[in-house]
Amino acid sequence: MAKKTLHHVPWRRFHDPKNNPKRPDVADVLCADEGADFIDICQKRPATGLKLKAAGSHWSLSDSTISDDSALETHWPDAGAVPLNTGLAVDMLQIISDPLFNFMAHTSPVAPDAAVQDPCLTSGASNCFFVHLKSGTRVYEAYSLLDGMAAAPTDLAKELNKKITRDPMIGPYSVPWGFMTLGGSAGQTVFGALTTGTHGGDYRQRPIADAVVAMHLVTDGGDHFWIERASSTIEFPIANDQKLKSIYGNLHPNVSFQIVRDNDLFDAVVVGVGRFGVVVSMVLRVVPQYCLLEHRRLTDWSLIKAMLKTPAHHHAFDTGVFFGSDAATDQAGFARRFGAVATAQNRFLQIAINPSPHLRDEHRVGVTQRWFHPNTAPEAIDPNTGDVRGRRERGIASGNPEGLPETAGTTASYSPPDTLGGSGSSSGNFLDHACSDGNFIAGIVREAAKEIEKIITDNAVTAGGIAAAAIALGAGAEVLAIASVCAVLAAVALALEALADAIDALGDASLAQTVQTTIDTIEDIPGVPQSIKIMLLRALVKMIFESQQKNHDYVAISYAVMDGHDYVDRSCFGNAESIEIFFDAARPDIYCAFVDAALAFEAAQEEQAGRFAAGYISLRYMLGSRGLIAPSQFAETVAIEISGLRDAKGSVPFIMNAVQLARDPMFRGLFHWGQFNPLTRPEVEALFDAPPGKNLTRWRHALQKFTRNGTLDGFSSAFTRNAGLEPF
Repeated sequence: MAKKTLHHVPWRRFHDPKNNPKRPDVADVLCADEGADFIDICQKRPATGLKLKAAGSHWSLSDSTISDDSALETHWPDAGAVPLNTGLAVDMLQIISDPLFNFMAHTSPVAPDAAVQDPCLTSGASNCFFVHLKSGTRVYEAYSLLDGMAAAPTDLAKELNKKITRDPMIGPYSVPWGFMTLGGSAGQTVFGALTTGTHGGDYRQRPIADAVVAMHLVTDGGDHFWIERASSTIEFPIANDQKLKSIYGNLHPNVSFQIVRDNDLFDAVVVGVGRFGVVVSMVLRVVPQYCLLEHRRLTDWSLIKAMLKTPAHHHAFDTGVFFGSDAATDQAGFARRFGAVATAQNRFLQIAINPSPHLRDEHRVGVTQRWFHPNTAPEAIDPNTGDVRGRRERGIASGNPEGLPETAGTTASYSPPDTLGGSGSSSGNFLDHACSDGNFIAGIVREAAKEIEKIITDNAVTAGGIAAAAIALGAGAEVLAIASVCAVLAAVALALEALADAIDALGDASLAQTVQTTIDTIEDIPGVPQSIKIMLLRALVKMIFESQQKNHDYVAISYAVMDGHDYVDRSCFGNAESIEIFFDAARPDIYCAFVDAALAFEAAQEEQAGRFAAGYISLRYMLGSRGLIAPSQFAETVAIEISGLRDAKGSVPFIMNAVQLARDPMFRGLFHWGQFNPLTRPEVEALFDAPPGKNLTRWRHALQKFTRNGTLDGFSSAFTRNAGLEPF
């Protein structure tokens, strides 16, 4: 199947409620799976006058993928026999330049099982491979495909092996490959993720877009282009001009094909937010597959903020962090377990903050760090299978030697089988955990009920327990005498026991459902002062947060650690909302003030309106992107994600307040193009077109060249016009 048009169908984003699609009736949804078909669609577009917009998995929370008229799909997510532009495109052997091929044939990569250092810390043509992917390939499909290339090498890998070992199947290029960085979830299409600025928290690397080394772009009117940078760390042309012309030059009789090597044009298209046309395939630089050690510890925001404001800034976390009175013992045990890895430079940093305060104005924080870890070390091997941890639970490409079922994109987030439950990957944001099983909250609620019952019996409050937080401080009121609140405590204990039973009765309930049930039940307890309800909810939220961000250390294959999304469909994603704001990581005075302002709003709405935001604030760091309008504009960038469940009464006000704060001239935050993004043309021009870079002007010049000086506007949309992502 090459092309198919669906007529009058609903169009929804992945996180939209099932019964409320973003566009209830789209007249034409155009699906295709080959470059020639996309060229034909785009060639015919001007005569219709209708607008197009390329989309894939519909994972984006913004309107950036929404067309004014027809939808152009690379990976239509709804059911139906439609073509999907997924998997490998033209094999790199057919297009690779001779200089690059010869270099690779004489410079073998380090085998994954022989690696003793992180393969992601280099960016040249050595110790890597190049894969040509169709743009509709989902990220989890891509990482599973790459990981399976030991058993199913590409033609390029076979030919390189023959040059080195004379055996096409055995050699240094018949190995599993991996991405250098990923976002916290992998349901997006690869190009959809990178063209909107998606990133990880690997702060010694650039975002995902910067792993792209070549693209095949089809523009409005059908003209198409092979685009590479004129200069890069690869040092060689990626593709051979004559080979490209032979394969792509005659795909359609009425359009032109051009090969372009230009840094600005490349850096404009790679983060182009869909305005340039449809990228039908791209070449990615990938590295030998590797494992990651993840280390997470709990502490308080005041301590972390102080560390960020030292001269080292976020590099204060370059080595492992340990907190509390047992920090030295904890660190010694970590070093004994992981050895030299534990003393290496950390590569990842996520700081997850509970928006709801405790101890009046303190906030709990989960700090996550990661290191490269050798694949063959004992901690990396699953004792039940003998394979690398996480591969069978989160990957397994087709063509694997044991014929195991595909698990990529079908399972909950990875948790090692021999560790405490729920101690798996902490990557990503609240959206990634919105559909996780929320029944663990029943245990937390029962723990609170038992402690309150013990207070009534013993007439004493256990120091540090949940009840100490819940009844000792009434949102700023005086300490309450226990005898005066026995009746209140009894009512609370009974309500909590009933709530725990109700949560258990829900069965396989999502976290989204369970959190909202908990909030509603406590809000409805009769005869309990509002101040105690607030403090009880704060205490429970603290316990829920700590259960999701508790201390852990484990090793698994790279994608099992980086992709923390729960793919078990409980139809709860419509409850989630999220924004992401980017700041200069060298200015913790500014971005910490932004966080503090957001936290202050949450404390105020809890105390004054009884509203709670069920979510968290997450800080992740990265190097700046080369993309001209990538939101990671700074040499070192911090992305602050604020997310929560829409149905919790305080979540939307909490998030919208953060939006307003970010747009304030005092903060001047840059918004992720793929999440909620309200920026207008004047704001985008002020943020992206400052001298000396004048990045937006350069981006617009590139758009002029690909749209015949702006005369072709088929990929313009309400979103791009509002944001000023237009040629003029």
